[in-house]
Amino acid sequence: MKSLRNLFFLLLLGQQVLAANKNLTPPGDPHRIDMSVGTVFITVVGNGTVTSGAAWDDHINCPSDCSGQTPGFAQLFATPAPGWCFLGWSGSASGEQNPLVMDFYSGGNYTATFVLQATITGNPVSQSACPGTGVSFSASATNAVAYRWQINQGFGWFNLWDSGVISNVTTPTLNISDVAGLNGSQYRCAVNGVNCVATNAATLTVHTPPTTANAGPDQTGVATCGLTQVTLAANAPSVGTGQWSIVSGTGGSFANTASPTSTFNGTAGTTYTLRWTISNSPCTASTDNVVITFNRNPTAANAGPDQTGAATCGLTQVTLAANAPTVGTGAWSIVSGTGGSFANTASPTSTFSGTAGNTYTLRWTISSSPCTASSDNVVITFNRNPTTANAGPDQTGVATCGLTQVTLAANAPSVGTGQWSIVSGTGGSFGNTASPTSTFSGTAGNTYTLRWTISSSPCTASTDNVVITFNRNPTTANAGPDQTG
Repeated sequence: MKSLRNLFFLLLLGQQVLAANKNLTPPGDPHRIDMSVGTVFITVVGNGTVTSGAAWDDHINCPSDCSGQTPGFAQLFATPAPGWCFLGWSGSASGEQNPLVMDFYSGGNYTATFVLQATITGNPVSQSACPGTGVSFSASATNAVAYRWQINQGFGWFNLWDSGVISNVTTPTLNISDVAGLNGSQYRCAVNGVNCVATNAATLTVHTPPTTANAGPDQTGVATCGLTQVTLAANAPSVGTGQWSIVSGTGGSFANTASPTSTFNGTAGTTYTLRWTISNSPCTASTDNVVITFNRNPTAANAGPDQTGAATCGLTQVTLAANAPTVGTGAWSIVSGTGGSFANTASPTSTFSGTAGNTYTLRWTISSSPCTASSDNVVITFNRNPTTANAGPDQTGVATCGLTQVTLAANAPSVGTGQWSIVSGTGGSFGNTASPTSTFSGTAGNTYTLRWTISSSPCTASTDNVVITFNRNPTTANAGPDQTG
């Protein structure tokens, strides 16, 4: 900042000197032979005097003696009368430089203007602003015919010129469009000449803008599942103070609204937009938003009881009995088993159709993104009823006379397995109890009730009975000897 002020000082000083001498030309080669000297003519406007310095060959004391000569660089002094001010030079020189120092060798016409001294009626007021914004300083005076704003950055007072961010330097109101880099500068307005009266000084205070706010990353993912409190991660301001506020969402609160890493409590299932504001008045505050979602874990899935028992015998469709989710949405899927389908995969009580004799593992999944889904399996078996048993025809007739073994004629099961058993009768046995055409041996003269049972657990077995009688041939008749004699 010091180097910037030094540069500004040199530029201002250079502008003043150039303006004061802008119509003058140096005498050229100092070793020129032509020694003729021009005459300087002075005109005084208003109430004041112009006198020459010691270097003059022919001294000036105007308005009494208003012309003279000098062979080179010299001075002219403008002295206002009491109650008057020196306004400036015109003619062969311009500006407010006093004394006027230049090469008068070529002569010329110079007018010194004096005006009545103004009375300051309004002083500029100190201002504070932020970089990127502008300010104005105003002054007022009676008998004012000319204004010149001046700046002091620690090196004394220097005239301002319309340049860059500064404008209206010769009006009652000075405008600065951007105050960046001007902190601590003082401003005053010289009225009716820079060497006459000036307003009090006003100071410009340039505030540092607040640190750019960063509210931290959004917290909307799986990390917040099941939570109702998170720790925020905004930036700590190096300039200004921070403050949390709720932009949207109800039922939330901060542990410490001034802490960038405050905890925030909210309601499960609710999304909040929070704002981190860093302020350093009067500069514009910096804000940034962060989104917090307290995601709810899905309802724990319950696919309902397995259906593998007798209740499914003969069925190809069942009604499922999963739980209805209070959080999340449910969906059925088939884990194993072929040929099955759901009437409505989203319904916990959907019907499920499958193939008789098949076993299915079904999964009920309740999802609430981005949280981990909950799932549960249920087993469905469409049990087949056994083949209807047919033990074959009774064998009680003449065909068994004299026999103690017969071949049975039950039906072979297409579903289930068959088994022979003796319901009544003693001393009998089967050649193969599992064969529908097993042989059966018994005692001559006995009657047996046999049972053919076809089983397909857990369904009810099918049974049928057959009667077997091992009829005995009669004793061979002997009528005795003939009696014919």
